This record gives sequence, C-alpha cells and structure tokens, in this order.
Amino acid sequence: MTSVHHVRWMVLIVVAVFSTDHDYSQQMKCFKDSETLRSCCHLDTISFPYSDECEESFERLENSTGKYRKMNATAEHLLCIFKAKHIIKHKSCNVSENHLMTAVKEKYAQTDYNEAAILAVDECVNYIGELKTRLNRSGDETCYYLPFALNFCITRHIADNCPESKWSNSEHCDNTKSNATLYKDCLRKW
Repeated sequence: MTSVHHVRWMVLIVVAVFSTDHDYSQQMKCFKDSETLRSCCHLDTISFPYSDECEESFERLENSTGKYRKMNATAEHLLCIFKAKHIIKHKSCNVSENHLMTAVKEKYAQTDYNEAAILAVDECVNYIGELKTRLNRSGDETCYYLPFALNFCITRHIADNCPESKWSNSEHCDNTKSNATLYKDCLRKW
C-alpha cells in the first residue's frame, strides 16, 4: 500500500473517531487542505521503518477488503509499528518524545524537511497529550488511534512550514496555503 493510500485511510479513520460534532464540513476542509499542502510540498507521510514484529499485522492490512476492515487493519498495523519502535508505550499510551524524534530524524535527515520535522515533534507530542486528556480514555482503545493523529500532526506541521526549495509555486498551491485552515485549528476539532 502506498503512503498516499495510508494518508487517505488515516483521514477517514481520524474523521470518524475524533470528530465530536455532526457537521463534518470543517474537518473535511482541514483534511482537503492538508492533502493539498502535502502534495504542494512534495511530502509523503512519515513511513516508519518496517518492523519484523508487525509482519502479521502488515499481512492483514495487505489482504483486508472492505472499508472498515481496511481501516481497522491500518490502525492495528500503525499501532504495532509505533509500539515496536517504542514511540507509544504499550500500557500507558504515552508517547516517547525521544523515540519519536529518533524516527523523525531517521526519516528526514539529509533533507530540506529536517528543521520543520524536528520542530513538529514537540508540538505534536504536546497535542497528543491534550488529545488524550480530552478523550478521557485509557488503555488500548485510546492508543489504537494515536498513531494516526500523531502522523497527521507531524506531516501537516511540516507541510505548513514547507521549505521554499520544496514548495510548488503554483496558483493552486499558493491559494490553498493562504486560505488553509491552520493545522492547530484542525486538531482542536478532534
């Protein structure tokens, strides 16, 4: 599955799980803006290194059919990777900023995105803490969707602060950037 497909599944799951009101138009604008900004910045989602521990969940993801099975398999696989890489601690659902920073640095080292990616980690770890408090849940039920929210936060933060060398100077991209809902405002809607 390509990273573009992962983004689309993440958007569907995050909208379904974290939306609190019944008018999804604002959330959908946020995600459409985010997808366009990522494209204009030539930015893929963070693809954390493959983990042998997650081979079984990856096979379920690759073989799943149907919208809900695919969403559940994607959530399960991302959670497995985040736990295998010690980004999310199994029982507490706490995010390890050090492990996340290591993964982000591995992904973006030697790229123009490096500075924006590193700045995104602090911001997004704080956001996840606020999200957990707001959801007022504990255990794996909350952990299950944290990788989606965390990945969205980091990629959107990077896209919002896209290095000039990576930005597509098209009218569509520039208009989207100037009229996009700020990622922080998008995240508050969840």
